[in-house]
Amino acid sequence: MHYDQKRTTSSDHMATCRRAVHALLTVTLIAALSGVSGCRPRQEEQKAGALVCAEGEQRFADRFDDEAPMIERTFRLHNRSSRPVKVLSLRPSCGCTKVTASTNTVVSEAWADVRVECDLKGRLGDQEFAVRVVTDERDAVPCLLTLRGRIVRRFEVIPAGLDFGVVPWDGEASRTFAVRRNDGKPLERDLLDPGAAEAGGAVRFEEVGGDANPAASRKWKVTVRGRPVESPLCETALLYVNGRQEPPMAMHLVGRFAGIVRLAKERVFLGMMRPGEEARVAIGVRAARPNLELAAHVEGGAGIEATLHRTGDEELELRLVVRAADVPGKFVHRVVMCREGESAPEKLATVEVAGWVVGSR
Repeated sequence: MHYDQKRTTSSDHMATCRRAVHALLTVTLIAALSGVSGCRPRQEEQKAGALVCAEGEQRFADRFDDEAPMIERTFRLHNRSSRPVKVLSLRPSCGCTKVTASTNTVVSEAWADVRVECDLKGRLGDQEFAVRVVTDERDAVPCLLTLRGRIVRRFEVIPAGLDFGVVPWDGEASRTFAVRRNDGKPLERDLLDPGAAEAGGAVRFEEVGGDANPAASRKWKVTVRGRPVESPLCETALLYVNGRQEPPMAMHLVGRFAGIVRLAKERVFLGMMRPGEEARVAIGVRAARPNLELAAHVEGGAGIEATLHRTGDEELELRLVVRAADVPGKFVHRVVMCREGESAPEKLATVEVAGWVVGSR
């Protein structure tokens, strides 16, 4: 009997503990939910400000890139409250925007003007400028003024650059491009490129026609002539239209000239050599056409011998023998490739061999 009574008391105690823990968890959960729900009104405590703008978002008409860079608009602010509102600051979104207000204090039911000046210089495409009007109203949403618009090119080159790939030394490569005028006015036929004349006719322009509206758009073909020396093509041609009455447009030309000769290596570093030591180097040479007669010449100074050996119709091997000087120091030798038999040899390719002489005999 005593044992059963003790077991019943223990069961009641455990049940009481479970109820207490459940009650505690319930109270904690309710408190947590109350805290979360209590945070929401605080986030929404910011109320609309007393200053409102009749036209807070304005848009300017499309402008061309060569027009006056400054644009100005005025926003009107109205104080709809029963007390004066002080303007503490006007904060533009970028440094190219200048903002001034007609007054720093706007009395009840009065109006104030905010003038916004934007510098559009160097800009293209869609633009957006914003200004925050910060007042002395606590917990009020600042009034936001926005000015949007678009800047387009008056003259447009399509595409802006041309890639000619590999241009053979004895051939040409051509690409086409169009010049379009976006203001609806006629585009004159003349197109001048001062760089082409300076290049001795290496770059030629010729008109090939226009589109359905030939008065506003014209198409040209540009041709690049190959060069005997392997080198990159990286030039910018300035295109003038309407008899140079308009600013020039840039046309970028890129590619690579194959040249008559292509070297497997253009630079060789021999490292450190002892005085009087010899080093031998073999460099593969590929000619642009079969059985092309080439020669190798050393530019100034002694200590290097250069000979050419034919290994195929278009393949040769340039063999160099470098002999270190007796005086320690850095050395640089240059070997020039040219066509054999020319009275005034033209440099087709250059090999540079460098190293250091250290120690003594």
